[in-house]
Amino acid sequence: MPSAALLPVCAPPNEVGGLASVLEALEWALSGLDNLASVEGETILVVLIPTGPEREVFSRVATSNSALRIVEVPLEGAERLTPEELGERAFAATVSALSSLEGAETVTFLVPWGGLDPVTSSALLGSLAHSLTTGRRLTVVARRPGLPTSLKLYTPPLSVLETARIAETLARVLEDPQLTSLWVRLIEAAKNLQSGLPADLLREVALISLGISLGSPLIVHLHLCRLLRLLEWAEVEGEAHGIKELPSQVIPQLVSEFARRASGLLNPGPGCQVGELPSGLIGKLISLYRQKGMALQYHLLLSEVSGTLDEAPPARRGADPSTLASFLLERKAVECRVGRLPRGAPLFRLWFLAGGSLDFLRPGALGRNPERELGAWLERLVASRQNSKPARLLEDAVSARFTFDHIRNFLAHSGFVHYVVRDVAPLESGGYVVYYDEAAVEGVEAVMLTGLLGEPRSAASHGVETVASRS
Repeated sequence: MPSAALLPVCAPPNEVGGLASVLEALEWALSGLDNLASVEGETILVVLIPTGPEREVFSRVATSNSALRIVEVPLEGAERLTPEELGERAFAATVSALSSLEGAETVTFLVPWGGLDPVTSSALLGSLAHSLTTGRRLTVVARRPGLPTSLKLYTPPLSVLETARIAETLARVLEDPQLTSLWVRLIEAAKNLQSGLPADLLREVALISLGISLGSPLIVHLHLCRLLRLLEWAEVEGEAHGIKELPSQVIPQLVSEFARRASGLLNPGPGCQVGELPSGLIGKLISLYRQKGMALQYHLLLSEVSGTLDEAPPARRGADPSTLASFLLERKAVECRVGRLPRGAPLFRLWFLAGGSLDFLRPGALGRNPERELGAWLERLVASRQNSKPARLLEDAVSARFTFDHIRNFLAHSGFVHYVVRDVAPLESGGYVVYYDEAAVEGVEAVMLTGLLGEPRSAASHGVETVASRS
């Protein structure tokens, strides 16, 4: 099992015994890691070191040891930085270095001397932030107990502490999803960052957390896809501009680790296409709710999809079939009569407004352009049912007039409602895909966030034309 260790050797030498203390700290680390490597397998030693005489000492010791893979993380310009700036640089360098190590399952943080100088304390918080977001086990080993009288106890910079708190919250989104306050903390953290990529990333994670707490796979999928897309852009921008400071570099790295774990846990599907929710994610959410004791979310979601997933237990005998199970059976029957139907056409809306039946679709009824004909059927059906609440909800959604009626309906059915979902189509490989309108989900979110936070969400206005044109 590969492991990694991090050794910060950046305390002022004149305060801890000069260069001899740096040499002793390196030798102590290497001797201990030799033993660790014999038990754990390959061990990677990451040395966080500034410019100056310490680096020369490091180079001499590093060349004498071939059993370990040693990575040097320099702190360029350290001699010109204030203790606060040095702490920020050390935190960012630690997160970046540990994130780049693939395969290491555990991390050991080595405290080379008794005190916590700005670099050591900030590097320790960087290791903790990395451990929280990746799930890697972190162990702290101190070389000397006690605090030398000549070394002051430093408090890490405020920006480091705030970024570490963000990492803790990111970890708890998946570890403690039953805590409904997590998404609010992330929204507030995004506000404190004001604008820019880090704020956008945290806002997307906040809405993923909100979707999990509400039991809505559609919200979770939409914002996980957006998050992954933003992270792709963040990687390109970070490399292009050489971003190194807090929080521009570190928050994208921490969020990237969160997204990797979330994708592994929730199974958003290949490519994570906005508007195409795979049944695998629905099943993973049901499993998560069961494991975490989130009974309300578990039962609400299961009642909408039971009978459609291998991960979900079968519905009780005598119980009515779930919404999606009933629709998938009807869709299959229609295709037996009229031939293959276009995936993503407004079939679910048509079926719902027609009282759960598509019997009126007969062979030859859809002509050469089935999607356009299905849209025309839906328009005629809505026009003929002006006084029905479902028709009104759909018309209002098409016109981006979302109300609390939409919210209540959306939450009661875990988001599987006709004014959001267009179609549900089976896959030949098994499972199915739920086709939903991105802008409709945003419209529902905007009203929800207005009620929960007291302010509208500006992004909710995006994509209104998409809803209208596809309905």
